[in-house]
Amino acid sequence: MASEQFETIEELVNNPKFIHWVRQGKHNLFWKQWRRDNPDKEELLNNARFYLEQLSFQAPKVEQAEIEEALQGVWNSIEAGETVGGEFKRQKASRRLFLTYPWRIAAAILFLMAASWIGWQFMSSPFQVYKTAYGETKAVTLPDGSSVMLQANSTLKVAKDWEKEDSRLTQLEGEAFFTVEKSQGKFPVKFVVATDDYKVEVLGTQFNVLNRQAEQRIVLVEGKIQLRTEQEDIVLAPNEMVQLSSATKKYEKTTVQIAEHTAWAQGQLLLNNTPLIEMARMLRDNYGFEVRFSEDVDQNQKRTSVGLLPIQSPNELMDYIAAIYEVALQKEGQVIYCSKLN
Repeated sequence: MASEQFETIEELVNNPKFIHWVRQGKHNLFWKQWRRDNPDKEELLNNARFYLEQLSFQAPKVEQAEIEEALQGVWNSIEAGETVGGEFKRQKASRRLFLTYPWRIAAAILFLMAASWIGWQFMSSPFQVYKTAYGETKAVTLPDGSSVMLQANSTLKVAKDWEKEDSRLTQLEGEAFFTVEKSQGKFPVKFVVATDDYKVEVLGTQFNVLNRQAEQRIVLVEGKIQLRTEQEDIVLAPNEMVQLSSATKKYEKTTVQIAEHTAWAQGQLLLNNTPLIEMARMLRDNYGFEVRFSEDVDQNQKRTSVGLLPIQSPNELMDYIAAIYEVALQKEGQVIYCSKLN
C-alpha cells in the first residue's frame, strides 16, 4: 500500500521496495502514489534516493600489500611524532601508552575508510549529478557540447562513459531547457532525457522538459523529438507541446507560443492567458513557497502580459502577480497568503 509512512532517510534506504525502485526501476506505481499522498516529503524522498545511488557500488578490492603499506605509513607518521627530540619523548611518554598496536591498527583502518569513501563518492556513481536549490538556475555543458539550463529546484543526472553506451542518457527531475548538439561520431547518435513516466529521444534540437510531481510537459523549439511512453510513441514538431497525466496515462498535444515556456531560461516571464494557479505553482516549485488563497480569489482567472517580464527574485515575481492579477500577497515565512484587493 502507498500509505506506508517513512520519516527518515534511514527508513527509506533500508526498505526493499525503495531499493528496487532506485536500482532496478521497479514499483513505479507505488512510489508515484506515495509521492502524491505525501507531497511534504518530496525532499526526503529525493535525498534518500540520491544517498542510495551514491551507495550503489561494489567495494573496491584492497590487496593485502596495500593494507600493510597503509599501516606502515600511519606507523611511520606516529613514530616520527614520537622521535622529534628527547625532550618531546619525555614529555609525551605517558601519552604513548595509549598508542598501543591495536590503536595504531584502528587509526590505519579509519584512514583507509575515509580515503575509500572519498574515492567512491567521485568514482562509483554511474551518473554525474547537477542540482539547483530554490531560486537558483544553473547552466551545464555536457561532454558532447550540448548545453542545459537547469531550472530551480531541479536535478539532472548525466550518465558517465557515453562512449560505451548506445545513447547519451540523462535523467531529469524538475525542469530544464536542452540545446542538443548532433553527435560527431565519438558519442552515440541518440540523446535521451528519461523520467519515471517517459523518455524523450532526439538527435539534435532545442526543447524544454518539465517533470514535476503535479505537471509534466515537453515543448519543442526546433528540430524533431520522439516521446516514448508505456502506451505509445509521440512525435513532436516545432511549436508543439505535449502535456501528460501520471494518473490517467493520457496526453494532450497542442500548438503553443514557445516563449511562454522557455523565457525562464533567460530569467524572464511571459504570460499568455496564464491562470493564477499556474503562478502559485511557479512560486512553489521554483522558490519553495506555499500559496494559500482566500475564498474570494478566483484561482483560475487568466492574464496576458505585455511583453517579457524580467524575473530575478521571488519578490519581483510576487510584485508582478499582485499587479497583473489584482490581488494582495502577504508573505509569512515560506507561506504566501493571496487575497482579493479591497
